[in-house]
Amino acid sequence: MASSKKEDKAEPSAPLDASARPELDEKDELIRTLKSKLCRCEEWIKGKEEVFEEIDIRLGTFMAWIATDPSAWGKRLQGFWSAFRQTARGDGYESGADLDCLSREQKQLVLAKLDGYYKPGLEWDELVSRLSPNARSLLPRWLITAMIFKDMADRFWTNPFWYLEDEQDGPTSTSLPAQLQSLHQEFMKVDVRQGCLWRRTTTRLSAALKRQTDYTEFGEKNRARGQELARKWASELLADKTFQCLLKPGERRDAEYRLYEITGFYQEAASLAIDISFHGYYVEFQDLRALQPLVYHHKSDKLSLCGACRADRTSGGGREDGLDGREVLMIERPVMYRAGGTLELRHEVIGKAYVWVEGDPTDPDKDEQAQPVDSTEGF
Repeated sequence: MASSKKEDKAEPSAPLDASARPELDEKDELIRTLKSKLCRCEEWIKGKEEVFEEIDIRLGTFMAWIATDPSAWGKRLQGFWSAFRQTARGDGYESGADLDCLSREQKQLVLAKLDGYYKPGLEWDELVSRLSPNARSLLPRWLITAMIFKDMADRFWTNPFWYLEDEQDGPTSTSLPAQLQSLHQEFMKVDVRQGCLWRRTTTRLSAALKRQTDYTEFGEKNRARGQELARKWASELLADKTFQCLLKPGERRDAEYRLYEITGFYQEAASLAIDISFHGYYVEFQDLRALQPLVYHHKSDKLSLCGACRADRTSGGGREDGLDGREVLMIERPVMYRAGGTLELRHEVIGKAYVWVEGDPTDPDKDEQAQPVDSTEGF
């Protein structure tokens, strides 16, 4: 047993061969070298993180300034369009035939208000005659929806400096927002990224809130002015005689509720427009004046059929491509893009144009028998 225990006892390690020592020394040196490089890499990464944090602040992704995610812009803007459709359903005439009460002058004024939202050069009667019976029956809704959306887009997304104080020297003077926008457009010609950076910095400094700066007096004043302008513009739209001629006669309480409703939409749009301007990207709209050729195709990445025209696919055998090749006559909303950028430039569609296409030649008497088919599918 004793001898067995002795056998189990581990033998002392034999001394290393002197010839193996240089090889081990090389491995030790390699390990030390790699550890040193790893430390330097960690220091480099830490330094770069500080640089990237500075870039965050300077170039547009610093979270304190982010009020709305660019990926949600399309849905937010389409939400306004959908709300305006509901307004049109409640306040507009029931059928296209009801618009016959409008004078020739009123019809011309309506089309003038919608420049860019219908095929250039069309007169009222020709435009109406080229629509399908179902589309004609829904024309009053299109007119109201398109007029509100166009007014909102023109007010809040044509000039990112729209809400800044406007102290003109006289009626012929150029306003401050117009001057800033002119300068911005010149900057964009020189360098798009730098132009976007200048615009974003200017709007941030003009409308900063508490979470973004300790000094908020200037930003709060400008945002309050933005809300004031939103109320003013909503009132102006509803007081416009051309817009009023498209509304069903109603009681005073209906008009008061309409003002409350549209004012709420405009104030929400005002806040969204300012928040969007805080990004390096911006929203761009393209109406029919920028869309060529004016022909529909079901695989288009810019055009989507309106509900009235979608119901007309039966004339094309019910196929998805049944209306391909038809000329676009009107849009309810333009193509919406996310564009620009301070680092990576983009120009991507975030909302398709909602289009009305020409219908088949029909007997006008069939209009009276047409049953309106409407839909908000497709966005």
